[in-house]
Amino acid sequence: MLLPATAALEKEFCDGCIKKDLCYTERIQLESEIGRVYCSKNGEFLPVKSIGKVCKDDAECASFFCKGVCTTPKNKENFSRNILFVPLGVATIIGIGIIFSRHLKTKQGVKNERKAEASQQQKRKHIRIDYTKRNSAIENKVERSLGELQDVLKKRR
Repeated sequence: MLLPATAALEKEFCDGCIKKDLCYTERIQLESEIGRVYCSKNGEFLPVKSIGKVCKDDAECASFFCKGVCTTPKNKENFSRNILFVPLGVATIIGIGIIFSRHLKTKQGVKNERKAEASQQQKRKHIRIDYTKRNSAIENKVERSLGELQDVLKKRR
């Protein structure tokens, strides 16, 4: 947590720490020539503590998280896992969505093919019926004509 410094005319007007004539609020951390430091409650800049060191305030820790000792917050511990698993989870969901949509398209395509095939079969059936009816009509006419022809031939003899 890095906060801006304010100009300090005198020590008594600064509630934090003074460095190079600037007043820094209590608990602020900043980089210095000795490394990272924080502004303590007694108005001094002290080095921040690393993970595992005893602490009383979040500002004392480099992680800015104190539970009696400097630690990392749970969300920071899970960050490395989340940075890997969240994108993998999203990619998996997208992949499943793509596969499912293709499956539905394929399924719909199969239904459409079946409908088209059934329609073709129905057309063939109608054609066969029409052909059969036509043939029956022609056969009837031919038989009638043959019968009439036979009658005519019998009369001539």
